[in-house]
Amino acid sequence: MAIVNHVDEASNIKQRHYRASSGIPRVSSSAYFESVTSSPLEKRGRGLEPSRRIWGATSSPFTEGKASPTPLTYAQKSRSVTSLAISPDGSDGEQGPIAEVHEHAYAVKCLAFSPDSRFLVSVGDVHDGFICLWSLGARTGSLKLQASNKCIAVIHEVSWMGLYSFITVGIRHVKIWRPEKHPPSSPTNSRAQQRAKSSSVPSSPAPTGLPGRNVLLASLQQASFTAVKAFSNCSAVIGSDKGDIALLTSTAGSHKLQKVFEAGAAVRCITLDRIERFLWVGCQSGTAWAIPIAQLAFEASHDPWKPFEIRLGYAPVGLAIFDNSLLAMDPRRAFHFYSLTANSGTPTLGPIRAEMFSHSAPVAGASFVRDTSGGNFFVTYDTTGSVMFWTVDGNHQGSGEVMIEQHGTDPNELRILRPSASGDAFLAGDKNGFLSLLGRELDRRALVRAHHNEINDIVFRNVQDHGTFCVTAGRDRIIQVFRIIDDNLDLIQTIDQHGSAVNKLLFSEEAQLLLSLSSDRTIVFSSLAKNKESFAFVHLRTLTFRQSPIAMALNSQVPESLIVATADKQLHRYSTASGQLKNVVRTTDTHLPVTMDAMTAHILRADEKWSSVLIGYSATDRSIRVQDVESGATLAKGYGHSESISAVCILDKPHLNDSTTTIITSSLDGS
Repeated sequence: MAIVNHVDEASNIKQRHYRASSGIPRVSSSAYFESVTSSPLEKRGRGLEPSRRIWGATSSPFTEGKASPTPLTYAQKSRSVTSLAISPDGSDGEQGPIAEVHEHAYAVKCLAFSPDSRFLVSVGDVHDGFICLWSLGARTGSLKLQASNKCIAVIHEVSWMGLYSFITVGIRHVKIWRPEKHPPSSPTNSRAQQRAKSSSVPSSPAPTGLPGRNVLLASLQQASFTAVKAFSNCSAVIGSDKGDIALLTSTAGSHKLQKVFEAGAAVRCITLDRIERFLWVGCQSGTAWAIPIAQLAFEASHDPWKPFEIRLGYAPVGLAIFDNSLLAMDPRRAFHFYSLTANSGTPTLGPIRAEMFSHSAPVAGASFVRDTSGGNFFVTYDTTGSVMFWTVDGNHQGSGEVMIEQHGTDPNELRILRPSASGDAFLAGDKNGFLSLLGRELDRRALVRAHHNEINDIVFRNVQDHGTFCVTAGRDRIIQVFRIIDDNLDLIQTIDQHGSAVNKLLFSEEAQLLLSLSSDRTIVFSSLAKNKESFAFVHLRTLTFRQSPIAMALNSQVPESLIVATADKQLHRYSTASGQLKNVVRTTDTHLPVTMDAMTAHILRADEKWSSVLIGYSATDRSIRVQDVESGATLAKGYGHSESISAVCILDKPHLNDSTTTIITSSLDGS
């Protein structure tokens, strides 16, 4: 998924999300040209592997007489976004994805459009080892493989230098590639052309080899080059992890690389300010250097360099210049928009116009908070203990940190964070089994060792006449019950009813029942018993399943109704009052059977009627799903995460007549 952000004059940020659709045309260039004509691709040693992997066939998908291609599995059509490029012609992609190519067998490390938006270069990672040059259709935007070559170097970045050459830099690697302006066609009497005539595929020029020339590194032969930016048709600036800033010039077929400045720390990124004519270099030390291009133009002069040093306070991962603003991304994936001015040739960084925040580690979960003061919000938290507060509209309200106890060599992680009903307190459970009571500002008020290892779930509730209590479930198969009095966590009961890890807890306010789901294929019902002085949970019954229960939810529309999702892709509906099984349905989908790994029962309004549905996610295809409770059919589904989904949070509706439902999802991909 790609997100386009628009910052208006009032510094308000509006986002548009783009996600590749599985219905767009898929092109396997190597398979196409294999069936048409001989090409350098035949020597790559991969044959038709890309085609077989994509289409599930042993020959080209264009072969006559073949049925429609086999649908892609989710693992094939949904991957993490590893690189991004925006065409200089201003195409904003309002039509959505228009082409999809599968030439690279592994991840794509870099992408770059040519200045005239006619070509796109893609660089595979070290496992792929290929560089491909694609031509873009002027009307349709379709991609056609123009040239390719193998490159065994570890490449970090690519940049076009003029219209007909581009540079790749990496570990002890600087190379200039010059694709031919008019690739030659195949010989007339070639055997490949005879195959093309007998094929139903229209004849098309084959891709050629991509010529390139290595640049002599001279004194920088041991450097690992991390960033490159061209500022003319024959010149570019290159940075290294040692802090070297070098000038690359290419004239009359000769290339020269010369170190011109020492930044003092590893270079992380380089960007170009075309209006004010500055090159901005971001370094690991938290410094940004603004280098006037005029100094680079007179590289032969003996005048000392005078770049401008600006302290950012963090090591920028990326820099960009637009509309008199500097955009910087810090190591925690937060974006900062600074106003930028250049008075008398001196760049000046002004105050921050706007900011965007995100987690820098896998997001462990999200929770909705009903604030008693009237401002409802939700929180997200990652494994490092970073917590972010958001309004129901998705605006960032603030951040905080949960202190995590570290013991031994294995690093501890935050596993779960639960807010109280009023939103004035939080309970945090970590990987080592510690339970923390936190205030509204995430200040620690109490800490106890609740379990021997990680805490899987927490229930935070109030008991009439007995105050607040919490129940924790751990991987050590134990359930602990704590009473919260004067900011203290007092253990009042230990429940040992399971033979394996307890993964999920639910508390029924209506029936006063505690439900615990375990890996031992059971769900235990515990009834809340209380008197004037104390309370406790008493074992009521145990439900045993043939297949492991994975998730459970209470159906608020049907009284005393419990829905359980099992590993065999079924939904079981039980009565919480009697424990009797009401019905069993299978979760169905049009293509692939899925298992509901987490779910919440919810009421949706459609056609003036209220219906009960299950909203959750499936780890089978990493999808967010809406399933019908009665039939188990899939009503709606969506994709947006490249890694496992960690939580699904449903925001309460402000009005009963509101027919919209807002779903918040978090994932281990950091979003």
